[in-house]
Amino acid sequence: MTITKEDHLYEIMLRLNPDGSVRGAHQANLERLMDGETVISEREMPAVAIDPDDIAGLIGANSAEMIAQVTRLQAERDDAVSALEAAESRIAELTASVDGGSRRIAGAYFRSALIEMELIDTVLGAIADPVKLELFNTATEFNDQDADVKAIAAALDIDLSAVFDAAEAIRAGRG
Repeated sequence: MTITKEDHLYEIMLRLNPDGSVRGAHQANLERLMDGETVISEREMPAVAIDPDDIAGLIGANSAEMIAQVTRLQAERDDAVSALEAAESRIAELTASVDGGSRRIAGAYFRSALIEMELIDTVLGAIADPVKLELFNTATEFNDQDADVKAIAAALDIDLSAVFDAAEAIRAGRG
């Protein structure tokens, strides 16, 4: 068989400006020595600077379409996240009306609110029962009508409404 040399695009490296525009680009090719269908050797060639405007031509139509698809999918994901957050908010509103005005919030937001209000150490110190402490630390949701939540808030003179307001602000701040 005849030994042939193949040289093809292996990688494109981009350097970006803070605004996301392309500042510079390099390409590296892969060189293969072939004996028929058998690869004898393969090596990556040193990267060479290229004009950023030439990238689309190097990548090809398929890759450019994939990049466009990724951009579309990211936008769809963002829309779905927004719709989910709106639905969660609406569920919370409806749940509150069904629960006779009780408020519910995810455990992570509730504990974060206590941290922000510098009350977490006081609350943790007040929970003497190790089982209840573990339940507090791992609770996925807090309800302002829960007997334990109300008892701790009353014993420590904590404004439960303010904690729930802070927790909801944290959730809303996540965007």
